[in-house]
Amino acid sequence: MDKFEIEKELSNLYSLTVRTYTQLSIGGLVLSITFIEKVLGSQAGPQIGMWLVGTWVLFLLSALLGATYQYLAVRWLEWIADKHNLLFEDGPRSKGGFWVTHCSIVYLAMLSTFYAGGVCFVVFGVLRLTH
Repeated sequence: MDKFEIEKELSNLYSLTVRTYTQLSIGGLVLSITFIEKVLGSQAGPQIGMWLVGTWVLFLLSALLGATYQYLAVRWLEWIADKHNLLFEDGPRSKGGFWVTHCSIVYLAMLSTFYAGGVCFVVFGVLRLTH
């Protein structure tokens, strides 16, 4: 297996985890509404607090960062392929750029916002169940 194939396989593995976290983030948004309606037995309006808003913002941000990472990962593979003359067409291609060559920052930000959203949701749930 050549080096580019290994790079593609590794990129694919990261993309699979990103897809999972993106789906979980969107599921967390839905779960938080369901939690309010089914577990607490009330409408969302009076139950919304800073912890729930934080949950929504962080899960939404995590999903957006996941989509951004997917794009950057593909651009990174394109940049690597172009750098090693593996592409069939000779056309003007952009340089890798900071975010393409450092897309792991976006990946880590996605993970951080996902877990922070999870913590916010747990705190929200504990506070609501104990009051």
